[in-house]
Amino acid sequence: MHRLGVHAIVHGHVSQSSGQNIIIRSGMLHFECDVTLDKNSRLKAGLSEFGAGVTSISPKGVIEGISTDSPQIKLFKPEN
Repeated sequence: MHRLGVHAIVHGHVSQSSGQNIIIRSGMLHFECDVTLDKNSRLKAGLSEFGAGVTSISPKGVIEGISTDSPQIKLFKPEN
């Protein structure tokens, strides 16, 4: 994948109880951008009843993860 120019994968469907997450899986950078929104799932996870989240990706590759379950904005800058 790296030889083809793919350096990261952005996806959801991994329920996160602390907002968005960045991991390396099989040598590939993964941005897990799902947050737990369903009321019943949130209650089972011990989270407050209301949840919201947004992931913003700028043309320069800066990624911001904002979630009601994280006390601060999660920031990824490619140059770092």
